[in-house]
Amino acid sequence: MAIKSFLLPMLTFLSLMSFVQLYAADDMKTIAKGQLSDFHWSAEEAKWIKDHVGIIFYDDGELPRFTMDEQIDMIHSLGTKKVKTWLKGQYAGEMRSKLDSAVYKRTFAEFDTVLLDVCPLFIFDGEYDDAKSTLIQNEYKSIAYHLASKYRKYNKTFLLSIYMETNFYFGTERSYNPDFPPVKFFNDAAAGIRDGISKAQSESDINKAKVYSVIEIANLPTDFIKNFLPHTSADLYAISYYAKGELGAEDITLDDVIKAVSESVPHNGPFGKDNLILGELGRSVFVGGNDGDDHEQIQYLQKALNTARQNKFQYAFIFWVNDQERSYDDGWGFVASKKAGGKYRRAWYAFQNVFKGKPQSSAKKRVQVGIDAVRPSKYNPKPGEIINIKIDLSNRSSWYTPAKSAKDIRVQLHAGYAAKVSRFSLEPDEFISLQTEIPAPDNSNITIIVNSPDSGGEIIHKVSLDRADLVVERVYTEPASPKPGDKVMMFAEVRNIGNAPITDFAVYFHVDDFKSLWAAWGCIYGDNKLKKDEMQVIGGGFPWIATTPGLHKLRAYVNPDGSRESNYNNNIAYGEFIVQDTE
Repeated sequence: MAIKSFLLPMLTFLSLMSFVQLYAADDMKTIAKGQLSDFHWSAEEAKWIKDHVGIIFYDDGELPRFTMDEQIDMIHSLGTKKVKTWLKGQYAGEMRSKLDSAVYKRTFAEFDTVLLDVCPLFIFDGEYDDAKSTLIQNEYKSIAYHLASKYRKYNKTFLLSIYMETNFYFGTERSYNPDFPPVKFFNDAAAGIRDGISKAQSESDINKAKVYSVIEIANLPTDFIKNFLPHTSADLYAISYYAKGELGAEDITLDDVIKAVSESVPHNGPFGKDNLILGELGRSVFVGGNDGDDHEQIQYLQKALNTARQNKFQYAFIFWVNDQERSYDDGWGFVASKKAGGKYRRAWYAFQNVFKGKPQSSAKKRVQVGIDAVRPSKYNPKPGEIINIKIDLSNRSSWYTPAKSAKDIRVQLHAGYAAKVSRFSLEPDEFISLQTEIPAPDNSNITIIVNSPDSGGEIIHKVSLDRADLVVERVYTEPASPKPGDKVMMFAEVRNIGNAPITDFAVYFHVDDFKSLWAAWGCIYGDNKLKKDEMQVIGGGFPWIATTPGLHKLRAYVNPDGSRESNYNNNIAYGEFIVQDTE
């Protein structure tokens, strides 16, 4: 009994020692080290980017984000001379008056090319009658005249986009305003722009400024393109591309969009067949924010911009400076929101090498060592399952302070009983990627602690291995068997089969033509969350009008918009419905 009593605790002690030894502190392996700006652009790519690419900054005056002045300062620190922003008016004359405000004056003075989404928000008030037609012409005429005359002595280019994402707002059964006459509106606005330019040119022999009309197409409903665009007369046609086709998702690719638009728009303007531009590139393609997809985003941009270059696009504008805070990791842009600290992401540095901008000055005098990404090899693991963890860190000191090296950095990773440590130094703008393996802890939580004597403080970063996983369990229509002319609503039963709640996602519905983005859509944003194992029925925001009798195919695609999930390969479901033959 004495021997047994002695052996049992001894075995327990040895077992515990073995357990502690297995998960004792162990250096993490360095798998990569380099400069944040390390990325290869060919000479042709770099020249085209410098000559044609601009940055989008957003401000609607509704929320306390970055101010327009702050965003302009950031764009200057990158170095590009081309920008896109918005010009909105709630009543007649407001847009023209805004052009005299300090921020718009600064924008026009400091950049060579400016794309404005010109949005007279009052166009949907009342009928689009002769009086409304005249009003629209005068609105666009006044803006075009002001820019062409005020800047006549300068080599400036102003691109006036006739509203924004036009197919979203009017013109087809897929729109919010199906009775709105898009062709009439487009041509009224374009005529007003031409009249404003002509008036400015008639007043002086000096007319260096160029003003062009633009029609923006987003999400590619093919009936909108085929039915309306051939009858318009804009100088340029802007494609707003938000999909992820180039990364292998089951979405429409940029090549698909270019082909469809190019076949339908007129080519008799000043640019001939080379009259397509990228009005917006981003948003959904940057899903994931600061959660580990920086390099993938640069690769995506390289491919997308090369597609634009090969198709001889005049301009391409990218969602980089963006402060809409659509998700916790600010997945839309390459600058985190003001709330999240405004940190530049790695693509900013890669493009800074092309644009040759200068870093922003800052009163901060310490090194900026931070965690850029934590990338588990698997989400929603079982407790104890071995998981590979990669951590990216960087020293971004030269962009905020006089460049400083960061010495004696210590990184600790804690996950349940596992503890890993790594020590290293980083030169200015240098990054490091670390890798280690851990058993998934019972609570799925990982804590990373960074201590850097030169940074003046400790960084604590917590990550969960749990994520949502969205699936569409069923897609259907109401009515189930519509007749020609019926308004058909589409619905999807969406379930979260992952281990974490999720918000900020949309369901996109397609009928027959799965290259048509989007027929209708429904979404969950903000404080609404789909919890673990919870199902919700999500319906399209506007109807599809039943047309041809017979069998029709229906597709529902649930797409996180800034949020993250564990599996993107189970987000699509298909269904069928019959339109009755009433003859």
